[in-house]
Amino acid sequence: MPRHIDPGLESKVLDAARRLWVKGGGKSLTIRSVARLAGTNPPALYRRFRNRDEILKALVEAYQADFLAKVESARSPKEFALRVLEIALEQPEEYELFLWGMRRGVTDARPVARLFMQRCAEAFGGSSDDYINLMLVLRNLLRGTVMHSMDKQATVSPEQTKNAYACAVDILIENETKMRPAE
Repeated sequence: MPRHIDPGLESKVLDAARRLWVKGGGKSLTIRSVARLAGTNPPALYRRFRNRDEILKALVEAYQADFLAKVESARSPKEFALRVLEIALEQPEEYELFLWGMRRGVTDARPVARLFMQRCAEAFGGSSDDYINLMLVLRNLLRGTVMHSMDKQATVSPEQTKNAYACAVDILIENETKMRPAE
């Protein structure tokens, strides 16, 4: 008798992998644990994904797509930067997955960064590539802000941290022409 192929297996696997990542990070993500939570078995998982790294790559790409969908409607660079912070603070484990994927080179795609630079070009002129320095500075500021906001022993409230981020974004965007490479 031929095997029944579940057309929704990939989404079940990614949902299971995401839940495991949120619960316990990368070490909680094993083929067996993903298969069990997805309601399947390891052999079925291996027919779709060769190994754990392929599951992680698919998970990072799915999170990038979700993240991008949430920021696409931002029309100004400032609105974009503030929305990215909001998403990262609402979903810190997924944001950590996003960073983990970039650090490990799981994917070469940088859709959020590219879209931010595109929004800058639309707002201020020039090409998207002119805004790489602004994007890099804001990315680093975002990472620090998220890390500080998650620090249980921080002496500054999360709200103060968010306000400081918003002020820094204003200053950086206001002075963006000073950061652009000379032509």
